[in-house]
Amino acid sequence: MLKSGLALAVVAFAVSPFGPFPVTARDDPNGRWQGEIPGFDQGEGRGEFVFASDREYVAGLRRLGVAEPSQRDLLALALHGVSRQQLAAYRERGYLSEGLDQVIRFAVHKVTPEYIDEVRWAGYDRPSGDELVSLRVQGVTAAYIRDLRRDGARRPSLEDLVSMGIHGVDRKLARTVEAHDLGDFDDDDLVSLKIHGVNLELIQALEDLDERPDVDDLVALSVQGVTPDYIERMIGTGLQDLDIDALVSLKIQGVDPDFVRGMLDSGLEALDADDLVGAKVQGVNPDYVRDIVRAGIPDLYLDDVIGARIHGVSASFVRELRDAGLRDLDLDEIVDRWVHGRVRGRSDRRDRGS
Repeated sequence: MLKSGLALAVVAFAVSPFGPFPVTARDDPNGRWQGEIPGFDQGEGRGEFVFASDREYVAGLRRLGVAEPSQRDLLALALHGVSRQQLAAYRERGYLSEGLDQVIRFAVHKVTPEYIDEVRWAGYDRPSGDELVSLRVQGVTAAYIRDLRRDGARRPSLEDLVSMGIHGVDRKLARTVEAHDLGDFDDDDLVSLKIHGVNLELIQALEDLDERPDVDDLVALSVQGVTPDYIERMIGTGLQDLDIDALVSLKIQGVDPDFVRGMLDSGLEALDADDLVGAKVQGVNPDYVRDIVRAGIPDLYLDDVIGARIHGVSASFVRELRDAGLRDLDLDEIVDRWVHGRVRGRSDRRDRGS
């Protein structure tokens, strides 16, 4: 006999509100509940419950090779409705030798003898108990395994199957990778693609750039948030040297299509993706470039503009030099005067803002 608070919780859901009751396990009468539920009509159940194991069930366990099962094991078997027929089926498949703890785990996670057969028929001859539980927990079915292996695909390991089940990898993703010739890939690559949300639209957007990415490229793009829309809008700016590395670098630095258009239209000579990344890092933006141009420096190169920005040269300082009659200075010379505080030879470090 074993008094159990767990028994109370289970019985409270199973009984009717009509006083004392017997409760038997499903399929095979392997135990009996006894007790009273006073006040059940108020939606509550209180009382003491006693578990009495069935002698015939215990004798059946011994015949199956289970010597002296504990009352706690018998209680767990009763709670999960494990019949002697199920135990015999586990034994036939070689899993009863691992003990009742394993059988109870199977019962908890719905690893039935039929499920074991399905996994075996799918090509996995002798999965361990832990592997079967992991597969079941992640919803890996025989149909799922067959779908992954359709069209002659290689068989994933059980460990990979669990990972693929967790992340929802399906044959459609594998076919997409194959159809677009993304190079060699394995099951871990498919999981990585799924985790990072790589889809067909991203692959097609890269094809518009005549780029042939591999799995690592696609993951890197997705990690940095490069989307099909971002790629399409970047192409629309007219930037000529776009490739996968450039897209990743631009996105990391927060360069968006509006920034690219503004820089290309600002008057600077021949900008490429690396130039734009450098400009963004140093705080050079289209407004700053346009202000310098309006101040009287029409022919600008990015390196000079970056130098001016680093040293804090403002458009107002450029205008001050022009107003002072120094109209032939280029931007590099203007930076030198700013650094040394010279306007017509006198020190003036005012207005160092942007």
